[in-house]
Formats: sequence, structure tokens, C-alpha cells
Amino acid sequence: MADGWLRSGALTALDGVAQPHPLPLPALRFAPTLRVVKLGWCDFPSGMAPRPHFPRLKQITLSDVSISEDAIHGALSCCPALESLLLEGKSFGVRRLRIASQTLRSLGLCYSWNARDDGRLQEVVIVDAPCLQRLLTPYLNNGPATIRVIAAPKMEALGWISDGISELHLGTTYFPKTTAVNMPSSMPTVKVLALVSDGPNLDAVVDFLKCVPCLETLYITVSISLFVSLTRCRIE
Repeated sequence: MADGWLRSGALTALDGVAQPHPLPLPALRFAPTLRVVKLGWCDFPSGMAPRPHFPRLKQITLSDVSISEDAIHGALSCCPALESLLLEGKSFGVRRLRIASQTLRSLGLCYSWNARDDGRLQEVVIVDAPCLQRLLTPYLNNGPATIRVIAAPKMEALGWISDGISELHLGTTYFPKTTAVNMPSSMPTVKVLALVSDGPNLDAVVDFLKCVPCLETLYITVSISLFVSLTRCRIE
């Protein structure tokens, strides 16, 4: 039925697709006009010839998809106007994500609390993202273990940073288990920072504050046993 609708001559210039199952191939005829794509619970093809080009696509959401590293990097290279990428769910099938985009503004990595070990991202590397403003990472106790931000000169919002991240690299500053070493380095563009800790750790907070001298809003979530408290502080 979906194939029939998408092949219909009455349907033209489609700019959005939200599909919780495998995307019907006829939808690819709208590649020149698509602006928003949301896909979930499907296997993403690892190779396609010729590879479709999405010149206007601005937003991609992938939920519980099975996709290879080559496939996702190839897909991103076909989206020259992409502004938002969200990966969410229990599994992606990608172990390492490398971001090099001249247009991306927002990157979200949202794992379910019961995410599978074999499907988790192990490493995220922001190689070159001159327009990236937000790196949003809720539930990161489930991964990835390593985040490297090499070049993101316009980063404004960063979080949640948790004890689940064993290695965090912000420029030349390295945070093993949220404790800064190899100082100094700073991200003067960051205005919003969110931290998560299994217990009060003022030293770790101070280390982060040294790296974000222009911070305006700080969120701290502290988990103690089964109780979670959220504290919002505004830095003047």
C-alpha cells in the first residue's frame, strides 16, 4: 500500500517522511525535495548504487536501526544541507561515529537505559563541525565510552556529561572519568553545560568550569542510591 502511494503521480514534492519500518524504495524518488526523515526498527542498506543525493535534507532521526559505519558515513556525505542528526534507541550497530560536516548544528545521542552492549556506540569523534552548536547526550551511562571534540568552534550547549564516559577530549583537554588533565584548554563559546555524577564531586565541576569561562547555565544531576536530585545553577 505504501509503495502504491509513493509511486502515485498525484504525490509530488514530498518534503518529509516518518517511517517506523523499512523505508519503501519508491520514497527515494523524493530525494531532491526531502527535508525531514525519521526511520526506525529497520536494517539500513550498506550499499546502494547509485547512491541517492539529498540536497535539501536538514533533519535525520534514526531509532533502533541496524546500520554499518560505512553506511552512515556514506549517508551523511549525501546530505550537504544537514543540520540535525539524532540517534536514539537500544541499538545502532555502529561502534564508531566520525562527524565531519560543514552544516550540522545539532547532534543527539540518546540511548535507552537498557541498551544492548553489542549495539552501543563506543566512540564519537567530532573531527570538523564548524557550525555545530549542540552536542546532546542523555543516558550516557550506556555509552559511548569515548567522546572526542577536535573542532567545533561554535559549540554552545554540551551535556549530559556523566561518569559513564571513560574518556572525554575537548580540544587538547582530556577528562578521564570527568577529571581534567593536560590543562589548559578552553571552549569559550559554551554557554550551557550539563553534568551527571553518582555523588557530589566539586573538583570535577571546578575542572569543567575552567574549560568553559563564558558559561551562563550549569545543570548538575546527582544520583545517590535510588534518589536523583536535579540542581540548576546560573553562573553570573
